[in-house]
Amino acid sequence: ELILNSFGWSDVEELVSEITIKHGFQVNRNYRFKLDNKRYEIDIVAVRRGLVLSIDCKRWKRIPPSSVKRIVEKHLARTKALAERIIREKRIHKDLKEVIPVVITTLHPRVKFHLNVPIVPVRMLNNFLLELDIYKDELMKFKV
Repeated sequence: ELILNSFGWSDVEELVSEITIKHGFQVNRNYRFKLDNKRYEIDIVAVRRGLVLSIDCKRWKRIPPSSVKRIVEKHLARTKALAERIIREKRIHKDLKEVIPVVITTLHPRVKFHLNVPIVPVRMLNNFLLELDIYKDELMKFKV
């Protein structure tokens, strides 16, 4: 965790992208889109076999639980907008089936889930991705 906290935010996003790519995902960093004249940005959008992970990367020195909840709720709104955008462009994105929001942190948070959105420390990301198919039915998701 000390090493991760010496990273800049873009270094954390790069590390998360590399780990995700190693698990067979195609990755788009700093994904920007508009929906209903509102602009959105998602740190990492990762796609594999019809599954989309909407990833928000957070580099924290400490994590107050109230901040975690607020961050998850904001990311959930961005992910919902992403899912709506995919639905509206279904002819282009016809292979995509569901979008799962994930928050990745540099620290180990006390709160592991909020609103069924996983909050995953970077050091646990490999395990999370290895086991994703096992427990993805329990996670918050948007069908597209």
